[in-house]
Amino acid sequence: MTQPSSEKINDNTSFQAFVPAVSRWLAWQCEMISEVKIGTVFLRSNTANNNLKMFASWPENVSDSIEGKLYDLAQDVIDGKNNIMPKMTCDAGQGDMVYDTTTLPLHYNNKVVGAVIFLQSVRSEDQKKAVFQLFQWGCALLESTLTDMYEEQHKFHPLVTDLAKLALQDAPVALIGHQICNLLAQQLGCKRVVLGTMQGLQVHTLALSNQLRFDTRASHISEMEAVMEEALDQDQAILYPKSEEMFSSVTQKHQTLSADNEDASLLTIPFSNAENAIGAILLLRPRNNPFTKEEVKAVQYATQLLGSSFSLKLRDEYSFLNLLVQSFKKKTQPVFGTGHL
Repeated sequence: MTQPSSEKINDNTSFQAFVPAVSRWLAWQCEMISEVKIGTVFLRSNTANNNLKMFASWPENVSDSIEGKLYDLAQDVIDGKNNIMPKMTCDAGQGDMVYDTTTLPLHYNNKVVGAVIFLQSVRSEDQKKAVFQLFQWGCALLESTLTDMYEEQHKFHPLVTDLAKLALQDAPVALIGHQICNLLAQQLGCKRVVLGTMQGLQVHTLALSNQLRFDTRASHISEMEAVMEEALDQDQAILYPKSEEMFSSVTQKHQTLSADNEDASLLTIPFSNAENAIGAILLLRPRNNPFTKEEVKAVQYATQLLGSSFSLKLRDEYSFLNLLVQSFKKKTQPVFGTGHL
């Protein structure tokens, strides 16, 4: 992406034109992540001064008392303070309650020009980390959009936006995975899209495009899992046939899968949270229709968000399942005895 010229951006640049895009982004971000009670975006009036103004809020009407507290938080973010309070007590419509605060600086043209602030229900430390990364990806998307507006690109890349909406919806992770595979297959003209998640040291297929149920023991499923593991082992995206613009990589499994599918073009992209690999996504399409540089970049960007979202959802589903198992054990112990469970 070309950098905006100095003739377009200067110390008197006004951010008023950003309001519609910022408002749409904020509503999307708050609705896609559960338990967000209030979201606000504060921006300087222009790059020449530090006067902050609340450019967008979700919901639209925020009380004056809360706005004052959020303004102070935003000013602390702009000033680069490190001791920003992690919680806030206020009335967000349900009486005075304690909320977690998430604050992020907003950059434009390599300058901090604003702050994004969210109030949300109190979460565990692990959940806070996962949700914080989701907010980070969201803010990166907003910053990119603000810059792109000067390049006459007035909206998010449609594929990235649609994938983000699916990844952040409140639904079982297997269903979300299936919808994501279908979307990628439709938008990119793929013969097949596969989404796999890590279980121990192996990849297990979570979802396929155009196929809600499948036999996990089938040979073609195992072959695709081996391909995803090949990318995860190298911790990098793999494009086959190889592209000169991508890093050199081992592609033995990719070569075999391609040959077994009429020499298909393959794109495999791992995704992770802040600490660990979560899984990978594999796309297959006809060899005469190779993946473009722009398509690879869009899918890579979307999978960054996918890693954070799936990490949180998989953890929640595992915790719920574990709770059911422990409850079942507790209820059946008087009948079977602890030694038989």
